[in-house]
Amino acid sequence: MPSSEVARKKPNRAEKQLVTAIRAGHGGLFKASLARFLARRFRELGGLREAPKFAIIQRMGIFHQALLAAGRRLVEQGMLGAPEDISFYTWQN
Repeated sequence: MPSSEVARKKPNRAEKQLVTAIRAGHGGLFKASLARFLARRFRELGGLREAPKFAIIQRMGIFHQALLAAGRRLVEQGMLGAPEDISFYTWQN
């Protein structure tokens, strides 16, 4: 079985175990339903906290590519030795 399938089944097993254990206690049906809802909601929305960081890193990559393109143009003009040297270039230069 591919590891992605195993990874998908593991939270489902944990959810079932949790719900079964809660259902056995006092007020079990309500608490079990609440636990199931919260577990699923957490899995669905848990990745949202990473979205801003992902967007920032993605834009940094785009900005880096633009800087390297500018560095290549400056190399063609003889102002830099290598495109990566753009990292050391200042506005005063």
